[in-house]
Amino acid sequence: MRSEKHQEFTYIREIIMDKFTKSIWITTKISAAGERGISLKGLNERWCEEMDENIETQEIVIKTDIDQANYLKNLPLHESQKIVEETNDYVVFSWKLKPTYDFIQQVLTMNIHAEVLKPESFRNEIKTLIRNMLQKY
Repeated sequence: MRSEKHQEFTYIREIIMDKFTKSIWITTKISAAGERGISLKGLNERWCEEMDENIETQEIVIKTDIDQANYLKNLPLHESQKIVEETNDYVVFSWKLKPTYDFIQQVLTMNIHAEVLKPESFRNEIKTLIRNMLQKY
């Protein structure tokens, strides 16, 4: 049986990430060590918004299969996300944004379930990354 002191130990961690648009909140509370709270607001200013100032806002268009489309409908990657075309087999999405490292990583996680349609420069960038990954295997 634990003592009351040990029962007082609580460790609560909340991490809420709203992709690319909102803040990340991290709260930690350890009551037995005396209440201690940590709140980091606006981490996305560094994590999501950090970018080369030379990156221009672009319209990114990606075609996904239905499974990936359902995921994106429920958890949009960015507030500018729009459905351009929808069929029984695929959905075409568009975003108006600066394609940061974080966005590129999200596109890569879609792997075979998505195809970048435009712009051609972004399509080529993803293609180059995939080729580089393939060379490692």
